[in-house]
Amino acid sequence: MACVARDDGPGLKRLLDSARAFLAAGGEFVYYDTGSKDDSIAIAEQRGCRVVRGGEHSFFLTEEQIGQIGTLVGKGAASLMSVGDRVFNFSEARNTGGRLATNDMVLMVDGCDVMVHLDLARLDELLESPAHPSQISYGQIFGGTELQIARFYHKDRYMWVGVTHEVLHGRDPGCWEFRVPREVLLVNHLKNENKKRHYTAGMALSVLEDPENPRWYHYLGRELFFGRWFEDALRVLGEQVKRAARCWVDELSGTLVLMGQCKEELGDPEAAKLFFFRAFDTCPRWREPLIRLGALYRREVEKAGRDAWFKVIAVTQMALTIRRASAFQEPENNYHHDPHVLLYLAYYYTGDPVAGRRHWELARDAADGETRAQIEAEGRFFG
Repeated sequence: MACVARDDGPGLKRLLDSARAFLAAGGEFVYYDTGSKDDSIAIAEQRGCRVVRGGEHSFFLTEEQIGQIGTLVGKGAASLMSVGDRVFNFSEARNTGGRLATNDMVLMVDGCDVMVHLDLARLDELLESPAHPSQISYGQIFGGTELQIARFYHKDRYMWVGVTHEVLHGRDPGCWEFRVPREVLLVNHLKNENKKRHYTAGMALSVLEDPENPRWYHYLGRELFFGRWFEDALRVLGEQVKRAARCWVDELSGTLVLMGQCKEELGDPEAAKLFFFRAFDTCPRWREPLIRLGALYRREVEKAGRDAWFKVIAVTQMALTIRRASAFQEPENNYHHDPHVLLYLAYYYTGDPVAGRRHWELARDAADGETRAQIEAEGRFFG
């Protein structure tokens, strides 16, 4: 394992405690520190990490850069930036930290991560095979949603690119990926909201440095969407759509979903539907566009009545026929309880309580915690 961090003492302690079995089995944990002033280094040393003190890997925004960024992202996001703001070059630091590992295969973790599942025996078995993968995807819980990420990689066959929201890029055509189930490897990413990271500035600079790379428009547009600058997000995401011929179609589909969400937020559900349909046409290997459509139709029930429930059934049943075949990040709930949550009330209100109860039971059995409690409460519809 390798971790790049600075001043993440409490999080680092939590991470290393969760990886205790890995360290006890003789696993190498490289902690690459980029200038901590807290007790991070002492925590790592006390728990048996190999500690390397590195550089800051940072630069400071200039007035010229902020002007260029403002032209790209709009005044709203640019207003949060100031001359002299420090921007951390995540890919540069990750490449340096990853190369320090003794093994070829490196699991890159963050200082705010916690290991939920780590089946060392099954991972060893996979990596000891003669033709083991050069990249492994696994589950990550982010903001309460379980996604798939792939930060377990061959350090000589992949490199990190981009300033912020850095991504792994394969160096040769022989790279291939293997997905492990959640019980083998699952990480919980606990966001540290106290750090001012300037993600938007870093993503904008990635666009300005490499304007013909469509991926940067996706990530920058997504960040603007999260910041609720919907008009600016639509404009930036549209730049990726213009470069569709160079896009990974799964990611392009994700961009079209985001554009649909922007239109929803801007009060234009009809335009949102068109984007969701385009997203599904672009990549029918994931459920997200259809789940979004189903949820949108459900919100129109008061206005459209019974017909809207039939539309919920149509698109959501189609979603259930799709087995995950895309490596693009998608909420795991799309493959667990969410489709059944949409369907059980839809069937109930269209006069098929038997089908409604079946989907209610499937939703209840797939959910846990507060979500399960909410679903159980709606069991009153089915007696």
